[in-house]
Amino acid sequence: MTNIETFQAMFAAWGKKDIEKVVSFLDQKNLTYNGPYSDVTPLNKLFKKFPDGIDGWRQWNEAATLYRKPFNMELVHLSESSDKVYTHSLMDVLYFDSVRCEMEFVNVFTFKNGKVTHIQTTGDITPLEKLFSTSFQLVESNRCFHVRRSGKEIPGAGRPRSNCLVAP
Repeated sequence: MTNIETFQAMFAAWGKKDIEKVVSFLDQKNLTYNGPYSDVTPLNKLFKKFPDGIDGWRQWNEAATLYRKPFNMELVHLSESSDKVYTHSLMDVLYFDSVRCEMEFVNVFTFKNGKVTHIQTTGDITPLEKLFSTSFQLVESNRCFHVRRSGKEIPGAGRPRSNCLVAP
């Protein structure tokens, strides 16, 4: 099985919430993970440094299941080079039952002997941090999202990707 086929099997298992099958694709002794980190409460419950190893991955998965509800996840790009599988995904997610966001993430999965040894996740969580750290409010205007504070638009705020709305 190639690394990309292994990733696809692991991704399918994760989509079915078959956690034990996902764990079977992970290196039991040498797994490490790096992802976006935040000091903003409550984001720091999900975007934080988890311990290395299978237990750390299980903690991340538990936090991801508890604090985010995906509406849609589209795998836009999938490629392989040597010992790495690269993914680019778009996600429409409800975070902490209060903020719905469309976000992009890029992941690099490193393999050794057919097992994932390292996961690197990159994504811009700045829009979420702005929402949870201040009283920002996002409104839709002309198919683009703008941030408003006290009824006044903040120039340059809001981006076509990483759009967030406060849930009703």
